[in-house]
Amino acid sequence: MPMQTMQKRVGFVAHEAIDKDVRERYLRELRSRGLEVKPLVANPFTRAHALLDFIRLIEEQECSICVCLDEKNGICARMIAGHTHIPVLAVFPLNNESGRSVPTLPPLTIADPPTAEAVATLVMGRCAMGSPRHGDAHTQNQVPSSYPETCVHATKSKFTEEDARWIENLSQQFRPKLVESKRRSISTPKSSTLDFSLELRHIISLAKTIAEKYKHQSISPLHYLAAIIEFRECAAHDALLAAGLDTALLFEQIVDNFPPGEAPDTTTIFAPNEDATALVGLAKQIARKRQRKVLTTSDLLEGMIHQAGSQAEVLLASFGVDKQKIDELIVQQKLRGEELPVSPAPRKTILPDQIVEFDPAVVSALESRLLSQRLAEKDKSRAVETALQEEAILIDNNESERKSISLKNERSNVNEPATEKTRSPLILRCDALSPALEVIEHAADSLLEGKIVAFPTDTVYGIAVDATNRDALEKLYSVKGRERTRAIAILIHSTTLLKNIVREIPEGVDSLIEEFWPGPLTLVFKRPSHSFSGLSQDDTIGIRIPNNYVALSILSMVCRPLATTSANISGRPDATNAQEVLAQLGSSIDLIVDGGPAGGGAPSTVLSVVEKPYRILRQGPVTREQLEKVIKVPIVD
Repeated sequence: MPMQTMQKRVGFVAHEAIDKDVRERYLRELRSRGLEVKPLVANPFTRAHALLDFIRLIEEQECSICVCLDEKNGICARMIAGHTHIPVLAVFPLNNESGRSVPTLPPLTIADPPTAEAVATLVMGRCAMGSPRHGDAHTQNQVPSSYPETCVHATKSKFTEEDARWIENLSQQFRPKLVESKRRSISTPKSSTLDFSLELRHIISLAKTIAEKYKHQSISPLHYLAAIIEFRECAAHDALLAAGLDTALLFEQIVDNFPPGEAPDTTTIFAPNEDATALVGLAKQIARKRQRKVLTTSDLLEGMIHQAGSQAEVLLASFGVDKQKIDELIVQQKLRGEELPVSPAPRKTILPDQIVEFDPAVVSALESRLLSQRLAEKDKSRAVETALQEEAILIDNNESERKSISLKNERSNVNEPATEKTRSPLILRCDALSPALEVIEHAADSLLEGKIVAFPTDTVYGIAVDATNRDALEKLYSVKGRERTRAIAILIHSTTLLKNIVREIPEGVDSLIEEFWPGPLTLVFKRPSHSFSGLSQDDTIGIRIPNNYVALSILSMVCRPLATTSANISGRPDATNAQEVLAQLGSSIDLIVDGGPAGGGAPSTVLSVVEKPYRILRQGPVTREQLEKVIKVPIVD
């Protein structure tokens, strides 16, 4: 069959770790075949939103296939495959071994060998079949419990009839029963998108924790079932109790059926295995069949009991689970409801001609309560100050005199100390290389609410607030015990923000940014006089992009600069782990994100590029020799 002469569209995603020359080689080869390529350079950790927007774009453009140049772990390709109906061709140019050594998720196809010519040949073959439609991947009543791993060996330079037959068979994995589904059409990809309930998000996170505890490298349906038993505040747990199951005994049987643990791997991402992926797909089909917009734990449990042959289904059947009874409980809505968090209602604007009446008695009561709270806060502040003075008296005379002078100086430069809290900060633990979305969202929400959050960076642990929130910034100075004469730097997640913050980027500084960002180098620029005035008393501002997944994930989620300083009291040692942060700052902060030990253990190098010669204000991991080698001009200490 001759190839079509009309131009075909192809999505092309390259992980930012792939060298630019390698990306260009693949792009040139694809375009030389007459293909219209939609490219994107992505990072699934720090630019997830951009990746999801690109997936929607290539679906709207009806691309025939998406080629993904990825690292060996395949995270980027698997993320795309999990969010689109378009076939994904994974290419691992950095992997010298066979493609079968790379873990896959359906419908993911791996090119082997990963040469530009082989990839272009496969893409041309896929384009010859036309563009898949969004509704095709969701029209089946059953989802297979497992998928064969697909590895494509393409060494030919021409597309033959034999290749066409092979690709037609392979396409059945991408778009099952395409002909039968013509009677059903879905206008846009967004119509079939399902959001996960809060309870289901907790179940998924807990399943990962259980897999990590038992040293498993992937998540299976058994981990989901164990999480349902552990988390009692969900509809699925209620269904198991209503079915008369002994959940404690069931959990013991689940643990007995767990595979043996493997040696811990620092690069483990705890991705769902094939059975778990098929289970979630089946649960989605159940939710769509019932025309629901939210995927719940009850959908997951119902998919589990109907996933024939899976370990979870066999185990539940051995306990005599009545499938019909659980189905009736779910259909008749006799279980607790699970919904997405409701966004707060927008404030109603009061027009000038509207008259608002208040009850004088209510207003008086509120004023009395507010006055009582202020008096109580003042009494507590006096009690804290008295305790500090009494503690200073207990030290020997010389030390007492030095402490007294230190306290006076601090009062002259620092506002009233932060009110002592009665509770400890919330501590959320996460994987340093793959932080849970729930943890990142909680940290972002806390920062946007004006709270102080501690998290690891590539140097030391830092405490941060929203740099645009003046009240939060004042609180940060107070908790830190930092003099107002000393500036606080900000962290950003992208150089795009840099141009909107600084007055100008001096000549030659671009090379420093390209070489050392993200990394332990803080650059001090001139800032507009009206912007971020609370960070410094002059017209300068220190900026850095950290090289840490947890920090970058939080920054990307917040989408605002974060005023950040080391997580310690001024004059004390820097904190390099969550325990040291808690020991020094205790209840004076609101949240600690425990992502393991900090990367460097020493603060960043601070370089002022306000005027020449550029000056090192603080020596850190990046030395003067390294800076001069890049910028080609002398730098003074």
